[in-house]
Amino acid sequence: MNEEMERMTWTEFLSRCDISEWNWTFPLEENVVKETEGCWIVQIYIEDILNQPDVFWLVEDGNLIIDWGIPTVIENPDDVPDIFVRIWKTPVHERYFSDGLFYFSIDETE
Repeated sequence: MNEEMERMTWTEFLSRCDISEWNWTFPLEENVVKETEGCWIVQIYIEDILNQPDVFWLVEDGNLIIDWGIPTVIENPDDVPDIFVRIWKTPVHERYFSDGLFYFSIDETE
């Protein structure tokens, strides 16, 4: 393993990710945990992220390495935070987009 590889917790890593291209056709079929006038707050899970086509990951020498542009070792990979996204209620070409960020509590989404 490359010793120069950056090490981060899930929260640190996900805070750096840009998901502004993520979009949904039927956001109400997701796990909506809160609704505001302009958006739905949806809880997602680490599996949803790891299953994205542009996310690559592997376990090497007991380390979880995730590559979503820059290979990163996830410290304490079992310590997964709650993860939420805000999805705008206004569709663009029949697709619904997030604001591009992950949140780690419902309060953070406000």
